[in-house]
Amino acid sequence: MAFIEVQLLVRLGEGTDELDLAAAVGALRGQLLDAGVEQARLQRSDLTVPGLKSGVEVVAGALLVSMVPHVFSTVIAAIQAWSARASGRSVTIVDGDREVSATGLSAEEQQRLLEDFTPRSAAQEPDAGTPDGHA
Repeated sequence: MAFIEVQLLVRLGEGTDELDLAAAVGALRGQLLDAGVEQARLQRSDLTVPGLKSGVEVVAGALLVSMVPHVFSTVIAAIQAWSARASGRSVTIVDGDREVSATGLSAEEQQRLLEDFTPRSAAQEPDAGTPDGHA
């Protein structure tokens, strides 16, 4: 089964710092793993930092999430629940050149997001019935 990968950009409200952001991203990552994603990892930066002796520079507030397409609805629900726990939390889903806010969606908006996302994901995944994806 083919996996899809999206980037999640996490933002917190005013009055928060990098430690707050790191803790919030860690909590969201845990929820996503519990929701059944294949992988949720901090996004690494391509930038080199002068004087950095070891370790990897990461992009603050960014997760790369790999999942099978049918788990996407559970991911949206997890993001909605996480963002509702504190004022000012928001998550943007980045899929290629498209960015969509996944925070504060009504049931109708959530359904539209799922319907729009599913065809893109399914188009990337060949039919499991044949090796070339054709009947």
